[in-house]
Amino acid sequence: MSKAVKKESASQKESEAQAKAKESKKKDAQPSVSKLESGKLFVQESWAEFRKIQWPTLPKAINQSLVVLATVTFLALLVTSYDWLANVILNLILQK
Repeated sequence: MSKAVKKESASQKESEAQAKAKESKKKDAQPSVSKLESGKLFVQESWAEFRKIQWPTLPKAINQSLVVLATVTFLALLVTSYDWLANVILNLILQK
């Protein structure tokens, strides 16, 4: 390796070390927050997000609920019919 490359890599290592030292100082410089204060902050931020929710209107909620109930009922009947059909076919095969 040439001397210029060695000097460049050494200066890169030094600058990386300085950057890491600055980052660790920033982390250490943050004031410690008690668990009670962090819990209070969490509740405040959660409540602020909760207030942003756009709730559906009553007719829309009823419509969506009916769609879900119809879909669940259809799928339950479909699975039950497949189970019954498989049972009939297996009984026919095993009886012979």
